Amino acid sequence: MDYSPLVTEQLILCCQCGTAIPPNPSNMCLNCIRNEVDITEGIPKQGTLYFCRNCERYLQPPAIWISAQLENAGFIWTEPHSKRVKLKLTIQKEVFASTILQQIFEVEFVVSHQQCNDCARVMAQNTWQAIVQVRQKVNHKRTFLYLEQLILKHNAHKDTINIKEVKDGIDFFYAQRSHAIKMVEFLNAVVPIKFKTSEQLISTDIHSNISNYKFSYSVEIVPICKDDLVCLPLKVARSLGNISPLVVCYRIGNSIHIMDPNTLAVGDIPTTVFWRIPFTSLATPKELTEYYVLDVEPLGPVRGKFVLADIQVARTSDFGRNDTTSFARSHLGGILHPGDTALGYDLSSSNFNNNVYDTLNRNELPDVILIKKSFPNRRKKIKSRNWKLKSLAKEQEEMAPRKQESERMEQDLEMFLRDLEEDPELRQTINLYKNPNPRGNKNIEMDLDGNLEINEKKDEDEEDEENFPDVNLGELLEDLNINDDEYIEAFSSITNRQSLPMTTIPSAHIPPDTILQLNQVLSNLASNDNSLRSAAEQQLNEQWIAQRPDLLLVGLAQLGRNHEATHGRSFSFVLIRRIAFKAQSQASKGEELTIWDLLQETSRQAIKNDLLISLSVEQENTVRHKVCDAVSEVAKNSFLKGQKWTELLPALFEASESPSAEHREAAFRIFSAVPNLITDQPTDILKQIFSANLQDIHSPAGRMAALKAAVAFMLEADKQSCISFAELMPQMLEVLSPLVAQRDEDGLVDGIMVFIELGENLPRVFKPVLINVLPFAVNLMKDKSLEDGTRQTALELLLTLSEASPSMMRKTPDFCAQVIPIALEMMTELEDFEDWYTTDDLEDDDNDENYVIGEHAMDRLARHLGGKAVLPITFQYIPTMLGSERWVQRHAALMAISAIGEGCIKIMKDELGKIIELVSPYLRDPHPRVRYAACNAIGQMSTDFQDTLQKKFHQLVLTHLIPVMAAPEPRVQAHAAAALVNFCEAADKSILEPYLDTIFERLLVLLNSGRTYVQEQAITTIATVADSAEDRFVKYYSAIMPLLINVLRNAHQKEYRLLRGKAMECASLIALAVGKETFATNANEFIELLAQTQQTVSEPDDPQISYLIACWARVCKVLEADFVPYLPIVMPPLLQSAQLKPDFAVLDPDEDIESKYSADDGWEFIGVAGQQIGIKTTVLEEKCTAVEMLICYARELGPAFQPYVENVLDIVLPLLKFYFHDGVRHAAAASIPHLLNSVKKGGASREYLLNMWHRIAEKVIEIIATETDPTFLWQWYVTFYESLETAGENSLTPIELESFTKATESQLKDFFERLKQREEARQSGDYDAEDEDIILEEEATEEGVLSELSKALHVILKTHRSAYLPSFEKLLPIVTSFLADSNPATRQWALCFIDDVVEFTGPASWNYQGHFLEKMIALLLDPAPDVRQAAAYGIGVCAQFGGENYAEASAVSLNPLFQIINASDSRTEENIYATENATSAVTKILKFNSSKFDVNSVIPSWFAALPILNDEEEAPLSYSYLLDLLEAQHPGIFGNNHENIPRIFTVFTDVLSAGILSEDLATRMVNALKVIFGSLSNELKTTLWNSIDPHKLKTLQEMNYF
Repeated sequence: MDYSPLVTEQLILCCQCGTAIPPNPSNMCLNCIRNEVDITEGIPKQGTLYFCRNCERYLQPPAIWISAQLENAGFIWTEPHSKRVKLKLTIQKEVFASTILQQIFEVEFVVSHQQCNDCARVMAQNTWQAIVQVRQKVNHKRTFLYLEQLILKHNAHKDTINIKEVKDGIDFFYAQRSHAIKMVEFLNAVVPIKFKTSEQLISTDIHSNISNYKFSYSVEIVPICKDDLVCLPLKVARSLGNISPLVVCYRIGNSIHIMDPNTLAVGDIPTTVFWRIPFTSLATPKELTEYYVLDVEPLGPVRGKFVLADIQVARTSDFGRNDTTSFARSHLGGILHPGDTALGYDLSSSNFNNNVYDTLNRNELPDVILIKKSFPNRRKKIKSRNWKLKSLAKEQEEMAPRKQESERMEQDLEMFLRDLEEDPELRQTINLYKNPNPRGNKNIEMDLDGNLEINEKKDEDEEDEENFPDVNLGELLEDLNINDDEYIEAFSSITNRQSLPMTTIPSAHIPPDTILQLNQVLSNLASNDNSLRSAAEQQLNEQWIAQRPDLLLVGLAQLGRNHEATHGRSFSFVLIRRIAFKAQSQASKGEELTIWDLLQETSRQAIKNDLLISLSVEQENTVRHKVCDAVSEVAKNSFLKGQKWTELLPALFEASESPSAEHREAAFRIFSAVPNLITDQPTDILKQIFSANLQDIHSPAGRMAALKAAVAFMLEADKQSCISFAELMPQMLEVLSPLVAQRDEDGLVDGIMVFIELGENLPRVFKPVLINVLPFAVNLMKDKSLEDGTRQTALELLLTLSEASPSMMRKTPDFCAQVIPIALEMMTELEDFEDWYTTDDLEDDDNDENYVIGEHAMDRLARHLGGKAVLPITFQYIPTMLGSERWVQRHAALMAISAIGEGCIKIMKDELGKIIELVSPYLRDPHPRVRYAACNAIGQMSTDFQDTLQKKFHQLVLTHLIPVMAAPEPRVQAHAAAALVNFCEAADKSILEPYLDTIFERLLVLLNSGRTYVQEQAITTIATVADSAEDRFVKYYSAIMPLLINVLRNAHQKEYRLLRGKAMECASLIALAVGKETFATNANEFIELLAQTQQTVSEPDDPQISYLIACWARVCKVLEADFVPYLPIVMPPLLQSAQLKPDFAVLDPDEDIESKYSADDGWEFIGVAGQQIGIKTTVLEEKCTAVEMLICYARELGPAFQPYVENVLDIVLPLLKFYFHDGVRHAAAASIPHLLNSVKKGGASREYLLNMWHRIAEKVIEIIATETDPTFLWQWYVTFYESLETAGENSLTPIELESFTKATESQLKDFFERLKQREEARQSGDYDAEDEDIILEEEATEEGVLSELSKALHVILKTHRSAYLPSFEKLLPIVTSFLADSNPATRQWALCFIDDVVEFTGPASWNYQGHFLEKMIALLLDPAPDVRQAAAYGIGVCAQFGGENYAEASAVSLNPLFQIINASDSRTEENIYATENATSAVTKILKFNSSKFDVNSVIPSWFAALPILNDEEEAPLSYSYLLDLLEAQHPGIFGNNHENIPRIFTVFTDVLSAGILSEDLATRMVNALKVIFGSLSNELKTTLWNSIDPHKLKTLQEMNYF
């Protein structure tokens, strides 16, 4: 045993209190040290925490807002409402040598609420930066009901700041563009769409060159829906393995899934194919007929749940009436049994307006196509539903839906709910919630949480119908009830885990049996057994997602990492993405959370770790791609939510430099999907990494991934980083070269499309590499061994660069010389198919053929590069092509002339005669399609060069064109008549008159053609010729009008509706041409036929509607007041058309738009951030026509239209903000002055008129304040001042005057800013001479707006005079800056405004003279004639209306005024108005304000400045003053010894022959001249009389002056 001596600790006494303590350097006990030393000194004991209640973030000074939660540290509990956070801190400090003191103390923070910058922007009005407008052009809402549920399930709307429901669509508003793009990407992933992108410049900082834009993403969903009957275009049917054209759409995903019910053949139509060859539904579920199943005979073939069978059916409506039965071969053999009822399309009694359907053999078509089983008995008893859906919190559109629309919406909802009940697969894609409290009768309503509750009363004695589709309780989720304390407690346990700690689930410790259970669920989910799969889905939702989300997702991550089967690993990662980011529940403050957000942090971290491990170890490409997708989704969510994933970026950088090509590809796939990960990384390092991988010759997939990631980075990065990264462009382009060598066309097209996207957004990065890009693309375009799509994509790249940066491409050597010959060669690649001659459908479906692409390329090149670049190269080839023996060469040359005309108009105009001589002989070409192309060229040139072509070359054109209407081919006949329309639209009646006999002779022959389209074109041409010929048409009236009336009387079949519409148009235009007297013989009969037609029109797409609207208005114009009795017939449908709302669609980019949203049906699409947004323009054209016709009625009928003004005004005022159609907005604005005028002329009281005007003024001023498009702004000002003139004096309140001034001030500032931007553009290095045309066009538009704005201010001053001066003061700073600006237009505008102020406020204007008077006098000698004119007019106004205060300024101005008058070029056309205004100004000074100088000394010089012959407004005052002086025998006029009499005689005869004086003033002048003439000698009389110019003398005699 070892010995351990006892050690006794030595103690000392504290030097302060004497307490025994262990020795220490201070010789003091702990308490005394604390009393002597306070180590907390200098540490604040109180502070302030700034907390944003909206986003629940704290301010980290100075300006960073972060999310933070209380940790289990030293916090002291306080009452939640106290707004206090107390913290217990423990600190240590060395107080003496080797003596450390530890102290615990409290710090109190006061929580102060402050809104962060992000929330402030969101809460402010109208501060959205991006909008996603989702539309679908169908007559139901089912697609949007489904889409709404998808959005809710995936929480895709979490970044919206507002959601607005509009007719046929939804608008999503975002504070950031990236959020809108994310929504577009989501829509693209779930539904078939196409989209267009547009942007609107809001403001630009001219110092930093930073611009602020608003972005619009117009998304259009394909118009084909589930259960639609579709007739495929033959080209599409052939591409799907020659499937039957008549198919059923059985599912819509991100493509269209169709099936032939006769064979069970299926096919998928991608979005791109649809939009390339669009088609519409033949019939929709609303047209389904109910059938009773009599017999079912399975035929054997089975495809999934579909079983082919022959089924005998009878219409349920026929029971008890007849024994008619039908046989149908159907895919429903597995679910239909005798005695069931089914819904199907009745083909035997249907009449479809579809050209492809008409070509099908009717004998081979079934009588019925069955779609689905129905449950009429239970439906009639209204089966109650114990489930509900959630709904987005949407803002409704301003105008409430009509009753019929509300009923239709309810019907759509009910059909959607039935679809959910009947389709378990559809239910799996959305979330359904338990509805624990069904209430009474049928009730579809929204609860406080924005949930749609569907509650229906169930009969007590109701018996369940066999196999009625029910929603199992296992499929329903528990919904949050805000009054459910138990749920709140459970929810709090999830969202506030720091308060109620939960057991974490490390990924490595999931029990093996749990993994086995989960694996079994996955296996069952992939089973073909419907019952097994349904049970697995129920188990997944109820037992895993609802109860064990952490365990589920961590387990899936482990299965994805460890599962033996490839499909098992792949499926696991797919489920992670689908489940983790599905909207799961809502927090109490409205924040929407996904399941990922509700996971414990340890679970999220475990999943992230497993994902990174899988990314590292996975060997299968397909699985690794799924891993990349999952990693990208987690990274995006983390980035958006501010969550950290610190391990990701180092891992990706490591992978990007890995020896494994697969790892490198994976890293760049993720960078491509989430470029935000690297946008803040050092650019030099990124360039090294990307450069190495772009040149990786061992991994083509890795190179392509690196290319896509590089482009994604450049599109997302800031300007400086993008410029630096552009140095990699040579390596990026080199990625494509091996693909060419390997003939990998899919990869090649994929790569070029990446560059096209880059070129659209950042064309300048291509500038250093154009020397490589051009030959690369040209070689691809020349290589005819490649697919057409590949060659077209290469061409598209060059065209995109031409449109995005024309000046850059114009400066590229030989660009046009290389591209144009290839485009011309592509135009020759067409076949002479028999269909072209025999078809009755003139709508071409070959828009993706090379010859069409080539033609479009020529058009785009000409319009963007200009005639100087395109025309010389083009005409190096055209003469040779025209002389070729091959008809395709001649055809291509003529079509090229058509295509380039608009873009080359300035240069071609000078050579137009030679071009027409070159083209016209080919109107007699032996090949019909060449003659067709020649007609096309003549017609297009007639439009592009209108007036010039008609006036100078009418004989050459018409003598060659008219005979072509007698061609043997109907299609050539029709095209010749169409070309004649183009010619006649801009031709004067005197030009047409010699040819009218021949024209009408040919057209009457065409009217008797056997082809309907020829008859329609003939009628259109007759209408146009009559409109242009006017009264010259009278001689043909009796021959043609009866034919048109006969069409209206007899052509009642549906296929003749368009023909009838054109007949109405033609007859009404003829009535306008010949006048009321000639038309009277047929007026009553014609009006009766119009009324009958209007009563028979029942279908909304009937083409007669728009023709009727315009036709009635023309008849009104002809009959004038006699038309009033017909207004009760005309107005109701017209008002209904004016209130039409457009159809919209929003589609993913992969979806084929053309198959559902045909351009033939009026659909137009634009791409918006990866999506296609479309609008059906046919209804918009009808709406626009209706509003335009309202203008006609109000204008023509005046007071007789007053009874309708209130209703019309209610319609047109909201249309001022109808942004879907420019014409509607213009027409609505233009109608308002006429409506006011009708009220005023109708004798309404002043009070009534003013009340209406105030209502109008408020709207118009509001729009003026916000309008950013100059092409619209001018119309708003015109509407304003024309209405104000009608309203009269003092009709604006002070508030309205103030609002108008504020709006105008804003517009003037914007104008000035745009002006400076154009000046900077002219000075920039990128400026190109061809760009001047665009700038001049913009300037012309801007100056037009400025002119109308000036008129509006003129009318305000005229009607309010001095009352406007307080508001005028706010415009003074702008006026002052405009007066000093270098741009003549701004100086002129400022002077005109000042002129009006002085004219209408008189002496009161002197208070502001310090701002303008001195500058006005100086501008009398301005180099710009328009400025001199405005300044001279202003001096005259000051003298006439300003009073004595302006006397000195008037006298000072005389010298510069006479400098204007006496300048050597003062009488040139450019300067004459400035000269005459200067002369008039001297007149006003002499007459009204001459106190500061000797009048008599000035009068001789003033008289020498006469005559004034051009300015009719200024001439009367000057000549009245002259006559006053003559009558007073003033010596300054007569001169010494009357020596000025010859000059007086010359001035008077010049003025009188010019005809610019009123009758009274001219008579006074003639009498004065006769008096003077009578006092002269005969010799002098003869001399003076002979001195008059013969032409003037003849004019004077015709006027009976002498």
